[in-house]
Amino acid sequence: MGIQLNQLLDQFKLFVLEHRHKCLKVTLWLLFSLATIFSITAFNIIGKCYVVPCVEDELGMMYKVGTGPSFMVLLSGLIFILQSVYGLWFLRVLCSELVAGAYVGASMGATALALINAVFWGCEASMMANMEE
Repeated sequence: MGIQLNQLLDQFKLFVLEHRHKCLKVTLWLLFSLATIFSITAFNIIGKCYVVPCVEDELGMMYKVGTGPSFMVLLSGLIFILQSVYGLWFLRVLCSELVAGAYVGASMGATALALINAVFWGCEASMMANMEE
């Protein structure tokens, strides 16, 4: 079983090495699709209530998605789309090492931004769960 798994992994590595350009292109198109879905979802959260039925309280926006988080999500979606589009453009054009380094840095920034979004919305979900108890 272990030998067959090692052979399968070796074949996969060879496939990826031989077709790395196509694999990267498929990955970037997948990233673009997910970023587009994320952005469409981001447009739908503006002013939405966290709980059903929507509770109006003296704080006003405690149970609704505020304008600040909405703007953060919309900007994040735009950055995710631009990062994947830039990657697809980068595959078509021969660029300098400086541009390639800028793309790697921008990708790391987009990854950090995705982590920040995940932590923020996880905290929001946790806060709402604690308030319901």
